[in-house]
Amino acid sequence: MKNPVVLTVDTANASISSAAILYPQKMQLSLRVNGQSTCSMTLAPECADVEIGSIIQVWAPNGDTCIMYVKTRNRDYATKMQTLTLEHVFGLLKDMIAFGEITPPIMSGHDGDTTVSVKKAVRYLLTLQTAEYFKMRNSGDCDFSDEAGWKFTNSDILSALNSIADSIEDCQWQFDFSVFPWRLQLVEIPGENEVDMEMRLARNISGIKVNVDRSQMYTRAYPTGKNDLHIDSVNSDVSYVDNTTAAAQYGIICKVITDSTIDNA
Repeated sequence: MKNPVVLTVDTANASISSAAILYPQKMQLSLRVNGQSTCSMTLAPECADVEIGSIIQVWAPNGDTCIMYVKTRNRDYATKMQTLTLEHVFGLLKDMIAFGEITPPIMSGHDGDTTVSVKKAVRYLLTLQTAEYFKMRNSGDCDFSDEAGWKFTNSDILSALNSIADSIEDCQWQFDFSVFPWRLQLVEIPGENEVDMEMRLARNISGIKVNVDRSQMYTRAYPTGKNDLHIDSVNSDVSYVDNTTAAAQYGIICKVITDSTIDNA
């Protein structure tokens, strides 16, 4: 996996360039389909100071790139170590306000409109950026033809955009970091039979961790019903049901399962 790179971003001239390479001693990346992707990293002592708000390019194990900004920095001056927490650059839009009341006629550009399309609403909100980090893609801007009467009053741009996305089923924001300003679009989440993806250890995944919480596990269930009704009368005088496969692996772990709506075994 490539080392993270600090970027110099010039929104006034729509340019972006590499400024410094970082050397994390420890790094954790959390990528999300929806919601803000995050990253934390502890930098080697020889790394230069990284300022709050710095833009950093990171790479996932499969080679995909993600652009993030520094949200917090903890500096230990004794060890010269820096611990950074990063958030997806989409979060920069939290710092920008769609001031006043933003209504469908304002976003559509037509007086009297009571609704506005997703595409027009998103395009308009992006024009309110105080520094232009994002544009909609020129082609395939939006998979949705939905219209609604969205209204925003003194909302930050990120919340306004996400409220549009939240009102539409099965959608996600998609980003293109190969150009600047970065491109975004609202797209449909692929259906279960449409996802073209496979997981291979040591190919597009560097490792897999599985966490099993035994506190929620049971291999023998004692079902009970109303008035302490048991199942032994219909279960060969045995008041429990075993998962023999799980019991062979984890041992017998018992739990009483009660449903007071059942009054007849």
